[in-house]
Order: sequence, then structure tokens, then C-alpha cells
Amino acid sequence: MRATGKIILSTANFDSDAAILIDGVAMPVRVRRSARARAYRLTIEALGDLPHAIYAGVRPNPLAEQVDACAEHYASQGCDGIVALGGGSAIDVAKVARITVSHGGKALDYDWSVGGIEKITAKQPFIVTVPTTAGTGSEVGRSSVVTDPETKTKRAIFS
Repeated sequence: MRATGKIILSTANFDSDAAILIDGVAMPVRVRRSARARAYRLTIEALGDLPHAIYAGVRPNPLAEQVDACAEHYASQGCDGIVALGGGSAIDVAKVARITVSHGGKALDYDWSVGGIEKITAKQPFIVTVPTTAGTGSEVGRSSVVTDPETKTKRAIFS
């Protein structure tokens, strides 16, 4: 599977870039960790009157159950896209949740070490990532890391 997408690096035109990125999405879910970042305010302003749901159950080193809860929230709210706002944890939760909402099952079903990547065949929901930290590269990479709460080990999931 090849990663596809559009990467826009911009600080000057956040509003217009966000409007372009969310074009065609009627009901995104915003996945975030905290509301302290300036990017949070700018994202809210860019969404304007667009109805959206919020999933704020992300913690550092996210557990697989947080991903599953995000996917359930996405489905229950009738969302059709994702805006991931935050650092690596929020972006990883969003990337894995988009797999489970389009393929079913739970986050750990797609663990790379058990052949999860071969299960990903269908188109995934639209996603925009708004990184508020530097260093993880989660916004441009195919891999996400979630923690298995039973074994307390980190699992890699590729999207």
C-alpha cells in the first residue's frame, strides 16, 4: 500500500489552507489532546459554521481503547472526515481510528506484527492533521503507535 495525500506547509494562510483541505467534508470529527495551543483556536475559526464533533479522550502514549472510543464517537456522530489537532498522540489516534471506521474491528486488529497491514484494503475517511508539536513526524508518516493495555507494549499500526 502506498501512502497518498497532500502536505501543505503554511503558517501565513492557515484559514485558506484549512478551507481547501476540508472542502467536501460535511461532518468532521476533531481529535485533540488539549485546547491550549494557538492552532486549536485557528482550527475552530477555520471550521467556521461547519458542524463537527469533538473527541478529546487522547492521552500521552495512547491506549488502543482510546482509538476504539474515537472510532465509536466518529460513527455515532455521523462524521465523514477527521481533523487531528495536536502532537503525535492525537494524530496517531486519529490515523488508526480512520482505519477502524472504514474496516471494522478494533485498533489492535491492525497491529503490524500480526499482519494488520494486509487487512487494510478499502478507502479510508478524509483526514487533515494539524501538528502542534515538533519531533514525532506523525503527521506525515504511515505508522502510528498505540499501547496494548493488557501487555503494556507499544504496537505499530500502518495506514
